[in-house]
Amino acid sequence: VLGETDFAAAAERCRAVEEAFAEGAPTAAAPVLMIDGVLEPTLCQELIAYWASQDKTVDAVATSAAGNAYESAEFKRRTDVPLADARLFEAVKQRIVRRVLPLVYKAYMCEVANLEAVRIGCYDSSNLGAFRLHRDNMTPYTAYRQFALSINLNTGEFEGGGLRFPEFGRATYTPSLGGAGVFACGLLHEVVPVTAGRRFVLLSFLQDAAHFEGQRRMIESRGGESGLKPVVLRA
Repeated sequence: VLGETDFAAAAERCRAVEEAFAEGAPTAAAPVLMIDGVLEPTLCQELIAYWASQDKTVDAVATSAAGNAYESAEFKRRTDVPLADARLFEAVKQRIVRRVLPLVYKAYMCEVANLEAVRIGCYDSSNLGAFRLHRDNMTPYTAYRQFALSINLNTGEFEGGGLRFPEFGRATYTPSLGGAGVFACGLLHEVVPVTAGRRFVLLSFLQDAAHFEGQRRMIESRGGESGLKPVVLRA
């Protein structure tokens, strides 16, 4: 548009585009479903206490080359605990069924049939916890993923740590305490660094019956458990 040799003008145009997007409220909103009040504050605290009491996985990233257990602090700085406690899982599941899935159907016309394994994650300011730009369905191990679910467990106790979708501007999205953000796994996104405190978040992925079947086939094709069954989602 500007000519092959006019680098200075091109750089100035890039600066003008960047400055046109504010850091605060969205100007061109990303297609993210923001839902308040999914989990009560007391349940959020129980989940944080559970995270503190369990063995943790650090900075695990799925890649095509390294499979599902690649560790990269340069790319992702988050400490995770799978939610294996049956009582807590049931409490979380029932709230997601009642307070999230009906809105997902309204917004995206997706009838969710399964939750991928639920995890509690911590982004810590001590190492500027963050997750660099990525999409959630770009490897053979994650291609079946449909929608990402992120529920903040302690909003107001950290700084930074918002979700950003650069294809839709520079705005960051931070769910309220116990609130959720739901978005399509194909969207490019990042978690910006936590600069103070610690951000605790409950994470999962939502999928319809066809995408669940894709997950089952992927696991079986790699010699894994063939008896994978969906989580029963009913209130």
